[in-house]
Amino acid sequence: MSRRPEVIYAEPNILGKLFTDPNDPHFSKQWAMKNEGTAAQGGGTNDSDIDAEEAWEITTGSSAINIAIVDAGMQTNHQDFTGRVIGDIGDNHYHGTAVAGIAAAQGNNSVGVAGVAWNVGIINEDLGAITIVNATNAIQSAINRNAHVINNSYGFDQINNSFTLYRAFTDAYKMNLTTVAAMGNDGNDLYPQSPANFGRIVIAVGATKNTDSRKANSSTGPHIDVVAPGGSGKDFPDEENIFTTLPGDSYDNKTFIDGKWEPISGTSFSTPVVSGISALLLSFNPSLYNDDIRQIIRISAEDKGPSGFDNEYGEGRVNARAALDSIRSPNQLNHWFSTGGTVVSSLWNNYQEFYGLPGLGDGTYIVERHEVEKTVSFPSSFSSTPHVWGRGVASNGYSKADPNFTMGYCEVVPGTITNTSVRLRTYVYDIYIEDPVDGFPDYWDTYPCDPGQVVFAYTALGTFPPLAVSISGPLFLDFKETGYYTVNVTGGNGSIGYQWKIKNDGSSIWSNLGISQSQQVTMGTTSFTMKVEVTRGSESDFETKYVQYNSGGFNPKILLLPQSYSLSQNHPNPFNPTTTIKYELPEASSISLVIYDLRGNEVTRWTMGNERAGYKRKTWNGTDTNGNRVPAGVYIYKLTARSMESDQIFTNSRKMVLMK
Repeated sequence: MSRRPEVIYAEPNILGKLFTDPNDPHFSKQWAMKNEGTAAQGGGTNDSDIDAEEAWEITTGSSAINIAIVDAGMQTNHQDFTGRVIGDIGDNHYHGTAVAGIAAAQGNNSVGVAGVAWNVGIINEDLGAITIVNATNAIQSAINRNAHVINNSYGFDQINNSFTLYRAFTDAYKMNLTTVAAMGNDGNDLYPQSPANFGRIVIAVGATKNTDSRKANSSTGPHIDVVAPGGSGKDFPDEENIFTTLPGDSYDNKTFIDGKWEPISGTSFSTPVVSGISALLLSFNPSLYNDDIRQIIRISAEDKGPSGFDNEYGEGRVNARAALDSIRSPNQLNHWFSTGGTVVSSLWNNYQEFYGLPGLGDGTYIVERHEVEKTVSFPSSFSSTPHVWGRGVASNGYSKADPNFTMGYCEVVPGTITNTSVRLRTYVYDIYIEDPVDGFPDYWDTYPCDPGQVVFAYTALGTFPPLAVSISGPLFLDFKETGYYTVNVTGGNGSIGYQWKIKNDGSSIWSNLGISQSQQVTMGTTSFTMKVEVTRGSESDFETKYVQYNSGGFNPKILLLPQSYSLSQNHPNPFNPTTTIKYELPEASSISLVIYDLRGNEVTRWTMGNERAGYKRKTWNGTDTNGNRVPAGVYIYKLTARSMESDQIFTNSRKMVLMK
């Protein structure tokens, strides 16, 4: 409606809501959720929080989503978990109880505190003694109990990672589960802890204080993804630590254990913040893959510390509302696939370890590795450069890791993303087995498939130009002459549907024609109006064209004049760097077209003097009168037309958006 010249403005009737804190009595102490810098919160920095309250305006979690708490047990019947816990029988350990409360304590129930994801299910996976075997069994149990997110607030100091535990995490990854792991509290990157250092299959989380600075002993390293509120670790003031659920239906930011008070602080308690955000994302969009969740949390984080990614803060401190907003309108998240690639390089690796090769046992094989790439064009062009990443779970190539655990792998070749295309990469392996007779390697097979059968699964997240349609074809037809018309579609996203319609002069009834992009019509004895209605994804638009009957049996090519003055919405809009402004003059007029910024300052002007009647257009390239580029923002263009015949004055203005 807003594109129609007779409509001044059109807007949706949005449902409003009251802005209020949840009624949990201790919510004011939960600075991680809403930091106001008060004394009750340790006097931190205002807004150094995850914007949980704003995120809850969108979703508080779905009971169809389960977070598994892999920990040293928890109070499963705590009053803030009532009716939502399955799994192992609780042993009331404070650590697991505190972690579960941060992730999923029931909010707005007039009891205790509010977790990040209020309404999700909780699975208690009791580690007992924190050993490799117990952690492995707990991960497998969480998979079997239908977990969607697995929280791991523990770690192992190892120079070499445990294959046993890593394989459990690869199983979780292959089942499309999101695993979140604590970076640890060693304060350096000398001894990266597992499972946080398992790479792309986990979200590794460090800790920040209530001032948004890194907690001093939060471990660092290139494997960190993000940071989240985790307390200061100080004994006093203890308000700087994390207020959460504790055994005995109690709540605090410290606990008395082994004869002393221990603060609820550290990466153990920043990790469930990210697990909770992961559950909120899945609650809002259950079709998300684990790779999607990891990337959404990373790109929506607020940059802290040095600009860009760094080993202390990763991509930054997480923000629940920003994560949800990134996958809401006008942004669109798209899951796309492409099959078949080209080998761009090969490497004879001699020996490489594999675990999980179909039809072959785990072990070391002689291999030749092939790098397979493909440039894919997006089904729709984005307004600007989107975020793009590969989805390993849905891809069938392998990574180049050694040892290789045969997980699906697809990555973006750095520096190749544009608003229209991206180049993707994966790897396949020729496997050779030594001949027992001559001792030479014989080719066995290519794993997981030949390069031409590679499936690249990728996600693109961004915005699209608005849908716009136009009809091309003749304006005049002789009797029984056939005209051929095509609708041209720009902007929008998704599959396209067409519906052509026709209405003869003197009739108010539209009759359906074809549903293809092109349409042919034969002229009868009267002029007619054609219309094509186009739908693409969730958008729709239409265009009409008046076709005149040539009663004399010839085509005089006389221009069909507009019936009234009008100023159309510029197209494209938003735009960068150029856009077209169209207007219509029913009679000869004196014209001026002026562009202003929002302060009312004139940017550029066209004073055309006298113009003949007809359909007009001007192109603006985003520069001022002196030819200098103007900054991105909202601009107003105004048309003033004075009729040379009647002295009638027409004026109208519209807004347009110049993007960066």
